Amino acid sequence: ADGADAADTADGADGTKQPRRASPSGRRDQRTARLDPDAPPEALPPPEAAIARPARRDPAARRKKSKSRRTPGAARPVFTRQLIPPLRAAHAVLWRAAARLRGWKGLPQSVRRAAITIDVADGALRVASGPGQASRGGLVGADARLVTSGDQDLSVELSASVADRAGQLGALAATLTWGSRDGLRGAVTLRGGGWATMAGRIDDHFAVHAAPAFELRLQAELGEAEPRLEGRLTSRGLGLRARRLSRTVLDDLRVDATFTAVLQDDGLVIDMPAGQLGEGVVSAHFELTKLRRWPTATAHFILPDQDCGLALAGLPRSLLPTIGAGVATPAIVARGRFAGRLDVGVPLEFPYGADLAFGFDDARCEVSRLGAIDVAELNGEFARPVNEDGRVLADVLIGPASSAWLPLGQMSRWLAFSMTTTEDGAFWEHAGLNAFLLRRAIRLDLDYGRYVYGGSTITQQLVKNLYLTRTKVLARKLEEVLIVWQMERKVAKSRILETYINGIEYGPRLYGIERGAQAYFGKAASSLEPIEAAYLGSIKPCPHCGWVGFRSGQWAPWWSKRIGVVLGRMADKGMITAAQWAAADPFVPSFLGWDEAKLVRARAKARQMLAFWAVQDAQKAERKAAREEARAARHR
Repeated sequence: ADGADAADTADGADGTKQPRRASPSGRRDQRTARLDPDAPPEALPPPEAAIARPARRDPAARRKKSKSRRTPGAARPVFTRQLIPPLRAAHAVLWRAAARLRGWKGLPQSVRRAAITIDVADGALRVASGPGQASRGGLVGADARLVTSGDQDLSVELSASVADRAGQLGALAATLTWGSRDGLRGAVTLRGGGWATMAGRIDDHFAVHAAPAFELRLQAELGEAEPRLEGRLTSRGLGLRARRLSRTVLDDLRVDATFTAVLQDDGLVIDMPAGQLGEGVVSAHFELTKLRRWPTATAHFILPDQDCGLALAGLPRSLLPTIGAGVATPAIVARGRFAGRLDVGVPLEFPYGADLAFGFDDARCEVSRLGAIDVAELNGEFARPVNEDGRVLADVLIGPASSAWLPLGQMSRWLAFSMTTTEDGAFWEHAGLNAFLLRRAIRLDLDYGRYVYGGSTITQQLVKNLYLTRTKVLARKLEEVLIVWQMERKVAKSRILETYINGIEYGPRLYGIERGAQAYFGKAASSLEPIEAAYLGSIKPCPHCGWVGFRSGQWAPWWSKRIGVVLGRMADKGMITAAQWAAADPFVPSFLGWDEAKLVRARAKARQMLAFWAVQDAQKAERKAAREEARAARHR
């Protein structure tokens, strides 16, 4: 917005910013003249030229320009809301097509009248759409029957091997029955690796590997009831390229799933009662309902009680790029049983109404190997180089055996509270995953249509910092969850928090609370004051931002608001007094190297913005109360 404002304004005669009305070519000429020190005085435009109204421009040129620059103040489109029109259109097309097929009773007569030629010779079948026209494809070893009963019923049965110009695809078996009373019923079976090869040629999201195996069976019913499709898919050697799922090709997928899809008047239901990924079993149920009024998508995933050793050992190695790197198969060794469930519901019009619930019964499963990762090492004396997004900083060590380690008991009592308050308020209660944070992540990511927030707990962040990278893909999240699962079972909560505070980043090459406290405040971490501890806990989402503000002396009032919230919660818990909280206002700490003038400017700016935000918050509260009162009045 600032850039757009700068581009659309000019210095007026009185030195103030005025709307720039000159044409593009005029702007270029004026800028060139102003920048040329040798330009004669008559070449310089008069002051009023900057605000002179130009001649009317071509409307087409105006439309072209408006597309290249976003309109100031325009609302950002909600991702899920953009899905509604194409979903409604696709549903309408399918529903109309099903209705036409269901109601078309003249198919047998049309087949008799159609100029279609079917020839079977030497075990090969050729289909042509009219006399003298070329063949449209080849079926080798075909056996076909076309049966009509009276004037109303029609049945087609076909079995053959299908070939295209590139070679053999595989076997095809199809049966279509059209009855005047039962409507259309059909069954199709595609079998053979050639079909997988064709899928790879059609869509580059599919990756085909040596000796693929593929089988797809479909059964459809278009009677008086809702259109229904049942099927089973078995695939091996057909991989996927999905950048949001993994940075590498998922080339070792083994899938065996049965499914049922029902097209409803106002939605779609897909049920997968039994699906197998590798050796693991999962069932799923998807619904798209209220498509015309309030479209809502729901998904239920159930991990039935099963052998956890088989399920984990059968996970595709392409989904475990870190755990599975450089270790023998299987990468994960476990024994026992487990079960789980995940439920998600999303109103497409308002993704912030999305809900999530999950449960996991893992008490009977014991993991003895998780690739080359040993989380139990955190319980002992260790020193390891920093993992900076997959890049190892060999000269920056963290851990109890390093020179920058402070035991949790020696930290200022406000520091641990600041870290858990800003990053994971339920740290002491959850088992590694926080439903509130995950719910927030789903809502934000669906709003923006990309990964903008991960919803990670302190344990998840520690796992990412120690073992993984910051790549925003679901495969990394899967590895993260697996390691978190073991860390929460084998490492005490206090040790997890201690390692986290001593290992996270506070600025460029500033890893560990001792380094951060010395760099920002010139003191030991054990001596931090409440406002200093709150600041170091607040910069975790963007330590680079905190460091730049500190070094440049340009204080961002947003930090003051965040620090004030943390100190307010300390006061609520009785960790500081109300007088201490008031004395800290406007929540700008005394940084190392800042003189009094710099502090005064920063605090004046923060005080002004905090007052402005307080007025805004009061107005929002008033509007919310008015909406609730109006809603209650309507119900009365």
